[in-house]
Amino acid sequence: MPFIPVPNCVQARLIFQEDNGLVAQNVFYHATTSAPTAGDMEAIGELWGSLWVEYMVTSMTNNWALQSVNMRAMNEEEGIIMNYSGGMPISGTGANPLPDQVTYTVTWSTGLIGRSARGRTYGIGLLGEAVEGRNRLTDAWRTSLTNVWVNIMQAFQEDAHALQVVSFQEGGVPRVTGRKLPILDGSVRFPLATQRRRLS
Repeated sequence: MPFIPVPNCVQARLIFQEDNGLVAQNVFYHATTSAPTAGDMEAIGELWGSLWVEYMVTSMTNNWALQSVNMRAMNEEEGIIMNYSGGMPISGTGANPLPDQVTYTVTWSTGLIGRSARGRTYGIGLLGEAVEGRNRLTDAWRTSLTNVWVNIMQAFQEDAHALQVVSFQEGGVPRVTGRKLPILDGSVRFPLATQRRRLS
């Protein structure tokens, strides 16, 4: 698919590596007040690092580490880029890792219905103690993970780089310009999910 611009928006790829060499990533989008600058990217990367230390290391197993935040300006195809790795890698501290493909999902809400108005994030490094019945999160861990991700969402809102859901298609047809909607809430679902690509 050809590049689709998104005005006033930065794409942030959080790059993780497992101690066996496997690489995984989560992709997020952030609003900016105007065309993205290197200052925006520096602030986004730095905040991801500090929030990961504050909220996520105890919720991620110690076989995974956040290596960097790779960012690009979405306003134009040949826009600026930045690879932020200050203070990284940041390893998880949890023990008893589950198989790589076993994960949980965060559902992001923008306050609108429709598939293109909601987002999803797959967690990295889920702890074995978070699971009950071999197929779902415990009540306590679901609440804890939801709180963690909502805190992260709110921190970016306060930093003027709010997380966004970005849609690049409408009715199966590529948009001329991507549509971004601010994320208003997030929740972690009880059922476990599978990311089979993490086995490669």
